[in-house]
Amino acid sequence: MTSWDVYRNDASWSVPLCPMGRRLKPPLGGRTAAEAAQSSPVHRLAFRRAAASAAVIAIALTPSYLRAQCPDGSLPPCAGDRRPAPPDPDRIAILPFHVTSSDTLLGEGLAELIATAFGGESGPRAVHMGTVLRAWRRAGGDLRTPLSQVQARRLAQEIDAGRFVEGVVVGLGTRLTLSAAVIVTADGTARRVGPVSGPVDSLESLVGRLAVGLLGATGVERPDLQARLTDSPAAMRSYLDGLSFYRRSQFVPAAGAFERALALDPSFVRAALMRFVTAGWEGDPEPWARLVWAGRARLSAADRTLLTAFLGDRYPDPRSPESNLADRRAAVSQLPESPEAHYALGDYLYHSAGANNVVDAMAQARDEFERSLALDTQATVLGHLLDLGLYFADTARLRRYWPAYDRAQGSGPDATAYGIVIAERTGDSALAAAMERRTARIDYDRLQVASQAAGVSVDSLAQRYDRLVPAADEAERAERDWTRAYSLLALGRPSAVRAMRDRTRDPNVTVNLDLVLLFSALFGGGDSAEAARAAARLGSVTRADSADQAGAICARVLWEVHAGGAPRYDPAFLVRHRWRLCAASLDLLLAWRATAPDLDAKLATTDSLLRWDIANISVESHEFEHLILVRLWESRGHLDRAVSAVRLHLNGVGISGWSQAINAREEGRLAALVGDTTGAVRAYRRYLDFRRDPEPALIPQRDSVRAELARLEGRR
Repeated sequence: MTSWDVYRNDASWSVPLCPMGRRLKPPLGGRTAAEAAQSSPVHRLAFRRAAASAAVIAIALTPSYLRAQCPDGSLPPCAGDRRPAPPDPDRIAILPFHVTSSDTLLGEGLAELIATAFGGESGPRAVHMGTVLRAWRRAGGDLRTPLSQVQARRLAQEIDAGRFVEGVVVGLGTRLTLSAAVIVTADGTARRVGPVSGPVDSLESLVGRLAVGLLGATGVERPDLQARLTDSPAAMRSYLDGLSFYRRSQFVPAAGAFERALALDPSFVRAALMRFVTAGWEGDPEPWARLVWAGRARLSAADRTLLTAFLGDRYPDPRSPESNLADRRAAVSQLPESPEAHYALGDYLYHSAGANNVVDAMAQARDEFERSLALDTQATVLGHLLDLGLYFADTARLRRYWPAYDRAQGSGPDATAYGIVIAERTGDSALAAAMERRTARIDYDRLQVASQAAGVSVDSLAQRYDRLVPAADEAERAERDWTRAYSLLALGRPSAVRAMRDRTRDPNVTVNLDLVLLFSALFGGGDSAEAARAAARLGSVTRADSADQAGAICARVLWEVHAGGAPRYDPAFLVRHRWRLCAASLDLLLAWRATAPDLDAKLATTDSLLRWDIANISVESHEFEHLILVRLWESRGHLDRAVSAVRLHLNGVGISGWSQAINAREEGRLAALVGDTTGAVRAYRRYLDFRRDPEPALIPQRDSVRAELARLEGRR
């Protein structure tokens, strides 16, 4: 075996999603025979009599040992005989307050502030405000006209709250008066609290006094409100603005409002927490993470649990993959009502579960996102569910979630891009026509991501919309090319990427295109001559002390090692510019080529390094390092470690997507070798979902995967 034989990608190695099963259409227009008969007033009585007679006969003829079972196989009492379970007495819903002042923002804001006092430590736990608001609006809730007692009790029953709070805000001049009542859902019994009065400037004090009274009314003997908010009325007002925007998925204005609150009171830690949560969807979370971590003692116990889910308990130190996943699972267990906790776990499973060898991570992520969505509609959760709908080719979920996402995004560029791809994927010509009328609002980056997820031709889609909305200038053209390059490589169209590279003059774009062309040629069976040309061009990149320079050095050295050379380079330079994993991988390759005695130890160290990297979602992984681990573990005879290593990449639709088809093919091949037929079939189907229509040079590879998949499915 030559020094690079372990890197070869011949077609026999190949191994990804078979056709989705169709549901038979129900007869009678989707109705059962009973529904069809009962829909006719003429036959309704006759049908009921016939059904009753049939039931009597069936019971008479049923053996006694079967009569003890319900129709669904369970023991009596049967479902039709059971009374609904009473709502949970340990759950309390804080309804938006009825407002008689001009400041209606206080209605929802005060309810959310009071809900934070019910953390469940020594009394009932508040139902999450997002869940309450959705149910309240469905019931016709209005801040000026409160729900009737019957409506409010029905709402509480719907969300399984054994008690609920109704309150009133009365404003007169510069004074506020707050009063509320704790009401038992089952019988309407009420315990009234307040009123408490004071100047508008003492809002936090008023809320605290009312919350203490409400806690006492639920049986908490000595309520202790440990969480602190702010003494600044202006900061509180901005914070309430931010909550209102956040609950409506308007993240940009929410972020601005939370920042204004912090500018007015830097010690307002709850505002810092919400700015951190918002930054996960709008901006850089790191500055806000540091701020909220420094003041975490002022947060409630529930908020600290959520913070640990996101940051761990030793921030800013990175977490092990095991701790990262465990912290997020613990938050879901302790805060089952928190959509943010479910999102934190779903997002980790979606992106980083390979670090923990979670095989069905994408399905688990989808479940967590759907639980988060059921508690509080957020545009980002909907976007992740659309990505997963594309990933699983789940047209039912795509049709269900896209309209809600479109509304949440205000029919913006992201939603338009998703709509274009969903129309292509589902064959919905009406949706396609509607999206063409919105082409001025297309996010090309989202178009690339969604197209790659769907396995549809991003090139033909982009060209179609390029004609409708031409690029304004060469810089925009280069940016559009760059957003398409990763998907084109994943879909098996490297020639299109080479054409982009040749016509682009933007040096930032050309460097990046050369990098992915070289990596895909080395690890994906691409054109080695093109890789050599890319390596030569990268060798001439001279940018002092920059990440681009480090990337160019990494790729050039990798090519020289492949060619059998002994390149000279400075590993410290790579580490300093966020190419640390490349430096470790190059060291590993050179040790393998020299048959170093400590090779297995180096392999284990690099494997662990990459696991920690993706567990903490670093940008240092460049989607080839794990492929080096795969080949070297395999060359050492450790097939189980090779299978695990092939999953060591940032997961999720569109993440460093040039290698996703390569990953799927390698995973299928290795899974088949270790006898995991189910895993091999899943991976090969994923590969074929990408490579439906590759360039001619890659058709033999695709066809070999088809043949191997057919063999495995036949064997299974």
